[in-house]
Amino acid sequence: VRTSENLVVAETMRQTALHNQQFRAKATNSQYDPKVIEFKQWCRDMYPDDSPETQYTVTEAKLVSFLRMCVIGRKSKTSCNEIGDSSIKAYKNAIVDLYKRQRSQNVNSHPHPGEGSTIKNLMTSLKKDKADHMKQNFLDRGRQTFRMKSFTTDQLHNITKTCWTKSGAVHNSLRDDMSEF
Repeated sequence: VRTSENLVVAETMRQTALHNQQFRAKATNSQYDPKVIEFKQWCRDMYPDDSPETQYTVTEAKLVSFLRMCVIGRKSKTSCNEIGDSSIKAYKNAIVDLYKRQRSQNVNSHPHPGEGSTIKNLMTSLKKDKADHMKQNFLDRGRQTFRMKSFTTDQLHNITKTCWTKSGAVHNSLRDDMSEF
């Protein structure tokens, strides 16, 4: 009798998790689902001899390995640049979400993969590497921000002209004002 009660509870938990996933934001599902599919394909390739129950089990080691082998350093679909921190974080979040579903279904007893020191150090080092790269290449974090896009070239010329002709003297903070554009 004890086993059948456990099966009923496990099935109830599984159905609840599926129900919750169906009714969360469509944008979340559309962002997470392809990443989870990619992770599962990687697991099939890396762990072909594991049983289906353990092959897709999310662990910190699998998460870090997947990110380092398949995600970090990947080229963006829209440009020739590497994908940014936000894309890598989206992959991490999608895999952690899979872990949470596995936990709620009692099929994963491993520690939370997003809270381990290895993944935290990896994410921190990515931020530091990006900052160092930008500093070494003199890249401006503010370049092409909303300020640049909000003015046309003619408008910028008019602002400059107005500042230079204002009461016959150069506006004191013209340099500072224009450096923001």
